[in-house]
Amino acid sequence: MFVKSTQVGMSTQGWRWAGRRVQQFGDTSLYIFPTADHVTDFGDSRIEPSIEASEFLKGAIRSGTVRQKGLKRIGNGWLFLRGSNSRAGAQSVDADSVTFDEYNELDAANVPQIERRLTGARQAGRIPRI
Repeated sequence: MFVKSTQVGMSTQGWRWAGRRVQQFGDTSLYIFPTADHVTDFGDSRIEPSIEASEFLKGAIRSGTVRQKGLKRIGNGWLFLRGSNSRAGAQSVDADSVTFDEYNELDAANVPQIERRLTGARQAGRIPRI
């Protein structure tokens, strides 16, 4: 966990870490924001522009693959972007890694449920990462 001031680029760093896990290692990664509105805003303002600016990422997202606000196929992995305010939002994701963004703003009641989404990685012999 990082304690920091605002606007120092940690959210972008978090997306880059999750994107790398997905693209390089084929992870299923869960990126958690406080709300679904945060998912949309961050996706439109940070993720999509960084994909468009990178020939590498554009090449890793094959034509015809999923590239939605809440789900992206990058290489052989999947990036799920969800809001913590919906308990059901992360329920169906069997994740290898989880990134929590704006941790102090998350719905704390749902964080343990989200962390449990890593049990599949453990059962498959993979190292889960938060």
